[in-house]
Amino acid sequence: MNEKTYKLTDKVQTIEAIYNLAYQYYADLDEIYLNGTPLSYLSVKNYYDYIRLIPYKMDKEPDEIIGRPKRLIQLSAMDCKKKTCMLSAYAVKKQIPFHLVVVSQRKDREFHHIFPEFKVNNKWVSFDATYAKYRIGQYKSFTAKEVY
Repeated sequence: MNEKTYKLTDKVQTIEAIYNLAYQYYADLDEIYLNGTPLSYLSVKNYYDYIRLIPYKMDKEPDEIIGRPKRLIQLSAMDCKKKTCMLSAYAVKKQIPFHLVVVSQRKDREFHHIFPEFKVNNKWVSFDATYAKYRIGQYKSFTAKEVY
């Protein structure tokens, strides 16, 4: 592991790495610009929409990789882990309480997806930006869910 990327091996290491990256590199969002404006200046909805509209691309197994925001933003596409890194860094920067959620939609209940929830008006709200069709707070059914 280095300051640029983490190679992921399991769920716990993934969660720890995302938290570490968010708290260590949230200031990257002051150095990444969208139409002349730092990403850290965007409203939560505009930032979410920006991340949501980045095309989805799954990592090629066995290489599951995440990194700090200024490295991730250079990619042409991101998977759920990378988008979770970007959203978590924003939450830290804006001092929005958040936690990470890992879920399964499979019958075998094997975890395969991660996203953040932000605390908004004393409620935990899904900020899953994995696919362009998703929306803030959108409900999805799961066979298994854990919160970290």
